[in-house]
Amino acid sequence: MEPKKVEIPLGQLLINEKKISNEQLLNALEEQRKTGDRLGHTLINLGYITEDDLIRILERQFGIPAVKVNIQMLNPLIVKLIPETICRKYRLIPILLNENRLTVAATNPYDLSFVDQIKFTTDYSIEVVLSPEKSILDAIHVCFGKREYDWEDNQDKEEEYHNYKISAAKMLDMLFNQAYNMSAREIHLEYFENRFTILFLTTSSVIKSRPVQDQYYKHIAANIKSLAKLPLHSKEFSEGIFRKNISNREFMIRVLVFPTQAGENILLKFP
Repeated sequence: MEPKKVEIPLGQLLINEKKISNEQLLNALEEQRKTGDRLGHTLINLGYITEDDLIRILERQFGIPAVKVNIQMLNPLIVKLIPETICRKYRLIPILLNENRLTVAATNPYDLSFVDQIKFTTDYSIEVVLSPEKSILDAIHVCFGKREYDWEDNQDKEEEYHNYKISAAKMLDMLFNQAYNMSAREIHLEYFENRFTILFLTTSSVIKSRPVQDQYYKHIAANIKSLAKLPLHSKEFSEGIFRKNISNREFMIRVLVFPTQAGENILLKFP
């Protein structure tokens, strides 16, 4: 959704909604001049409004729908469509892919310069929704790892963080949660030509991911084999089993490893 033209400033909207007083706005503007932070965050830090108050006002001000991101909404295959550097820099997370439209939850409707970058990177059309910053930061921490890092003050470290990858354990957890949420009976990890694809098999469909860089396969495969107590570097068929807690339920996951000319494929079967 394209944001509409802003006609009433945020501070005045909050006054009109009786969320803050004129005196509080003046105090916040003075504090903002000292810190250089956005007005909305300044008002939150001063205790004048809550983050939910801010999102509701911004939703009306810009005409952009608001969504509160939670961990269950995250699909690791969709999250990986946008580089970590962009997610951290602009405080955003991709949450839904519907045909050729990618929905991105963001915190700052005043700066949507990332839209063109994502269009160029993914070839998808982009729909922006608003979400509280805390929920997006929590999502970024789950997907990419928690970092005490300020992108605005440390641009020179962007390349360093671009090279940081989702840990195998966290990504595997996200795959299991995704499979559980869609009632998948199997997860297929298919390795070919230095890339790998993930497929979720349900009782009625096969959901296929876009190809993912091979380094993720190597780390995830090693993690799975370790859990199932299988040899890490064997070139023969192997089979194992391990227990996994998913959404407060314990499952016995059966693991089958198939050697191929390009490497190997792994099949994870749920009971």
